[in-house]
Order: sequence, then structure tokens, then C-alpha cells
Amino acid sequence: MAWWLWALLGVLALAGEAASMALFLLYVAVAAFAAAVLALFNVGAAAEVAVFVALSVLLIGLVRPRMLQALAGRVPHRALTNQGMLINRVGTVTQAVTADSGMIRLGTGEFWTARANPPATHLDVGSKARVVYLSGLTAYVEPVLTDEAVPSAPGPADSAELAREER
Repeated sequence: MAWWLWALLGVLALAGEAASMALFLLYVAVAAFAAAVLALFNVGAAAEVAVFVALSVLLIGLVRPRMLQALAGRVPHRALTNQGMLINRVGTVTQAVTADSGMIRLGTGEFWTARANPPATHLDVGSKARVVYLSGLTAYVEPVLTDEAVPSAPGPADSAELAREER
């Protein structure tokens, strides 16, 4: 084949790469330019096609994944949640919590898989549980006694009652 046909194929592949930005046609263009160089030395059409196909496959299969990884860089590990804010929060048990399974609800719609912190503990549905620590997406909880429950924010009735007590 004529060298200019290979060069034309390489230029068209580069134009396609500029449009797609997928780092796929770039390697086809490199292989086409290598075949154009071989065509200048009259090595034969079969050898040119063989070099073009082999070089395209090798570059796309071996170089492209490493190039994409190098361009993306190392993605920093981010925590799924700010887990430190969950420690000591009190939630309601929605499925009985044992050492092996369970579920708690924190707030209005935040559900967590839960395990009992002292493994012998069993928390029934509806009871209160405090998050002691987290491991992955599992909250390890302990029972909350009724007298140590976290007080809610004072409402209007509580404020009036507090004002009467202060007098």
C-alpha cells in the first residue's frame, strides 16, 4: 500500500481521537504511522497490515489501560460518612439486635445494620440503643437505660415549666 494512505488513516484517526477523547484512536493512529514508515521502505502490503493490526492490538490492550490509570491518578479513599458524628447517637431498634444481626434507626430515616456491643446483650424492637463504635457500615450498639436517655431540646411547654421552677 502507498505510504500516504497509511498517513491519511493516521491523520483521520487523530481527528477522530480529538472528537472522542477516549484514548482509543490515538493508538490506531500510532500504528498507522508505523505502517506508513514501513511502506516507505517497500516491505510489502502484507507486512504493513500485519504490523498495523499487531501494533494496534498491543497498544490498545496494554498501553491504553495504564495510560488511563496514569491520567486519572490515584483516587483518594473517602469515608462513606463522617462516622465520628455517629458515635454516642441514640437510635431506635427496628429489628432485634443481637451479636449477629439487627437494625437501628437514627433520626427519621437513617438506618444502620447493628450488632450488640456486649455480645451477650439482646435489644428488642422499639428499645433505645446508643452507638458505641462503627466498623464499616455496621454500628455496634449498647442498650440505653431510660434514666440516661438523651434529653430532647426543650419545647414551649418545657420552657414555661422551667421558668416556673426558677421563680
